Amino acid sequence: MEFRFAETERALALTHAIADDKRSAFANRLRHLQRLGFPPGVNTGRGKVAAYGVGEVFLLGVALELMQLGLNPERAVDAITDDLFAVAMGAGMAAYDGPPTGGFKNPIFYYLDPSALNDLMRPGRQGDRASASFFYAGLGIINEHLAARAKEGFGRVALINVSFLVHRISGFLVKPEDKQAFYDRLAIWADHLKDGVDDGHP
Repeated sequence: MEFRFAETERALALTHAIADDKRSAFANRLRHLQRLGFPPGVNTGRGKVAAYGVGEVFLLGVALELMQLGLNPERAVDAITDDLFAVAMGAGMAAYDGPPTGGFKNPIFYYLDPSALNDLMRPGRQGDRASASFFYAGLGIINEHLAARAKEGFGRVALINVSFLVHRISGFLVKPEDKQAFYDRLAIWADHLKDGVDDGHP
């Protein structure tokens, strides 16, 4: 299951409710991510047509979520590529649940400190890169974590609903069997990515 740039752009435009007259600007933002070498593994270059698998479409979706939180494209890409294992874990957990039927069984979240202003802060006050790393968990763990962090004191935390994101991205596929195939392929992609990162080959 592979998609051309136009299909990928349409899926993500629908995910983010991009206005029709803004689609060209939106496509340019996706091309900017492409120029940054993101997502990795996309077949691009002179004379080559970009081909996006479900994993690459998902990674673009995560990057756009971070940009919605205020990160610039470069920092969004860094945040994802710095912690691909956690990104893959969250994707796999959400994908294994399959398309929602009457609601999400166990919604999976990424949570992180986006630290959008980190590069502008005084030395010594900047969070380390780990503070902007992804963590992944279901709703129960999220509730426990937020309660514990609130007692300790923290400035900000961002949540990305991975289950909802996968559901929205797959929404451009009309047939139920195609949606299921999207989830199945995403789960396989996540397993391969986890194994590669585990082996030291992200």
